[in-house]
Amino acid sequence: MIEPISVLFQVVHEGPVKRTKFFENGKKSRKNWMECYMVLTQTGLYFYKDHRTYTATKIPKPPGTPPSPTAPRPEMMLGLQNAHVVRQIPGVDDQPRPLPAAG
Repeated sequence: MIEPISVLFQVVHEGPVKRTKFFENGKKSRKNWMECYMVLTQTGLYFYKDHRTYTATKIPKPPGTPPSPTAPRPEMMLGLQNAHVVRQIPGVDDQPRPLPAAG
């Protein structure tokens, strides 16, 4: 059973962010920037469709409840083992830039 991330890890930062897909189903796709909700923990970066979906994952469930295939979950999760974070200086470059995700 996948526990909500707020139960497993302390949330470091959360908020709306714009993202795009470079490839979808193995094919190159158009860069359409979409807003989604991002949650950063000490071990991972989670992307949700919106804030409401993230909030729905935090609703406590009774012990012993089997996992539901329709339960809200992150659209994508990036592990942060051996990751380095560099903050952007505000006002220097406000263009949206894709963050490369290496696995």
